[in-house]
Amino acid sequence: MASRRLALIFGLFMGRLMCSYNSVNGVPSCASKELLTKKAREQWRFDGYVTGDCGAVSDVFNTHHYTNTTGATCAVVLDAGTDIDCGSFLPANIPNAIASGDVRKVACASEVEYVTLYALHVIRR
Repeated sequence: MASRRLALIFGLFMGRLMCSYNSVNGVPSCASKELLTKKAREQWRFDGYVTGDCGAVSDVFNTHHYTNTTGATCAVVLDAGTDIDCGSFLPANIPNAIASGDVRKVACASEVEYVTLYALHVIRR
């Protein structure tokens, strides 16, 4: 437990957190507004960025079946406080999520500019 606390403190100090593959109380960590917004940002005053572990955002949809569509998955993780995705799920699905109305372009821009998400996806190829 001490090593987890140290890792959390170090992450908060360095200005970045990573949500992971697990769920807490039935909610995947990357989709948890309770963890990412209420705890990290409000209670602990974290003001850095939150990245989804590679594949963790995809797992919200594909493994946890927490949402029914890819657009809903994009919406729920962005709303929860996930800013970027180490994996390819957000960059691959945000254009359709915006087109379908699941994610507003303004909401996406408030987290991370859509262009940046797309560029990160292209750079990783």
